[in-house]
Amino acid sequence: MAWCRRRSNKAVATTVSERLTGALLDRLTHHVHILAMNGESYRLAQSTARRRLATKAAPTNASAGIGSDPDTGEILPG
Repeated sequence: MAWCRRRSNKAVATTVSERLTGALLDRLTHHVHILAMNGESYRLAQSTARRRLATKAAPTNASAGIGSDPDTGEILPG
């Protein structure tokens, strides 16, 4: 395990996490039927509505120098 000493713990955790995620998705999708659904998404509509409400409330935070990305909700440095 000498290679672990040269790599940071974060890099090792990311590599292991990517492998485990890939293996998990492979196991889950091996014998399934994937259905493509057409139509409006309830979850997308709800998250869009929440984002709009948060954007309307953002001007109170903007005066304090705190801003957020309207698409992701990520707090931007300001």
